[in-house]
Amino acid sequence: MPLLAPDARDDPIPRVGQRLVDGGNHQQRQQRGRDHAANDGDAHRRAEIAALTAIVMSFTMSIGGATESAATILFALFFLAFLALGYRAIRRHKIAQHREWMLRAFGVALGIATIRPIIGVFFATRRLQPEQFFGIAFWLGFSVTLLAAEIWIRSTRPIPTSAPV
Repeated sequence: MPLLAPDARDDPIPRVGQRLVDGGNHQQRQQRGRDHAANDGDAHRRAEIAALTAIVMSFTMSIGGATESAATILFALFFLAFLALGYRAIRRHKIAQHREWMLRAFGVALGIATIRPIIGVFFATRRLQPEQFFGIAFWLGFSVTLLAAEIWIRSTRPIPTSAPV
């Protein structure tokens, strides 16, 4: 499939971007749904393994002590809970709820990447030792991304329309 629609060679919006805007045609949405369902179980298993590994590692490899371990354990448990609730929602064909729970899980997962630049800032300022700032960085990284996910969920949630009387 070409990146640009044949009739839109001068159009600056590539087909991929257009799919994000309008969701693509019905057949494309159905195929993405089948692909998503086919990959879902494997992704869930890998995510669960990652969360359980994080819990184990928080007891054995913590740099920031109890503060870092507490953040890691709490957010790993949140992650597992969000995955389970998302799975339950999709099994009940509640797609909107599934989307929200999976976005929350993604917010927690994104926290791992957000911790890195926060740690970089602490290293650059050299005011605290790693043992002092790793826990703070973990709490900030996970909290900020989970909060951002929740804001996104609430700002994109459809407004229910009341039935005519």
